[in-house]
Amino acid sequence: MRYKVWYDAANHLVRAEVLESLTKEDAGDMMMKIEAELLKNGTRLGIMDLSNAGSIKKVSKETREVYKEHAKRLSLDRAAVIVDSPVLRMIARVALTALGQSGTAKFVKSETEALKWLKSKK
Repeated sequence: MRYKVWYDAANHLVRAEVLESLTKEDAGDMMMKIEAELLKNGTRLGIMDLSNAGSIKKVSKETREVYKEHAKRLSLDRAAVIVDSPVLRMIARVALTALGQSGTAKFVKSETEALKWLKSKK
């Protein structure tokens, strides 16, 4: 399996973990599952963990477009994205600012940092 999506009842949020680079079809399927879990569980918080994704730097332009299109539709108040590479975090911050979503998403180093940020905004 290339990714996992589930509801974290203890923290009342939806989690996604990407285990390897995704095709545009995989990315679309994952984003639809995230959207379904958000709606089903009545939460507007999420964590996406990219720290185990291996060659995440090799994401195609088409796959990035799928992420971008789905991200616009997700009903999230806040989302934390765990990325262990400082370079990728910086690139992602620039991209979020360009998309006008820098206030709703944050790129962090760890799950602890993600949960702290999500809970501090309540």
